[in-house]
Amino acid sequence: MPLKQIPTKELVKTFSTSSGPGGQNVNKLATKATIRWCYNESSILNQYQKSKVKRFPAFKKLINLKGEIVISESRSRSQKHNLRLAIAKLNKLVNQAIKPTKTRILTTPTKNSLERRKKLKQHRKQKKELRKTTKGQLLMD
Repeated sequence: MPLKQIPTKELVKTFSTSSGPGGQNVNKLATKATIRWCYNESSILNQYQKSKVKRFPAFKKLINLKGEIVISESRSRSQKHNLRLAIAKLNKLVNQAIKPTKTRILTTPTKNSLERRKKLKQHRKQKKELRKTTKGQLLMD
């Protein structure tokens, strides 16, 4: 399955002053990039993929009440670089969300693994038996 690239025409981009690196320029320049993407109105996802995006754990905190995914980036001093980083982050998360889940193939445990498990259980049982003290032993001491 090819990786999805979100069209830039579907993104709403805003810029604001950043608290990241930049010295005194932080107060003057709007380098923090914020992108908003309404995944419900997207043309690149089908209905099933949209439901997977909605349920993806990484998006739980990023989806606002309007149904938009909001991602901000302020690592760089450059506005363009921050915008590229935010778009790359969004694309990566969307591709992770819509990646098909593998179905688990049920297997039977091997004979050796069953024996090992039984031995471990016996060992634990013996340890716990040694810890037990009966009332008779306490009265004799």
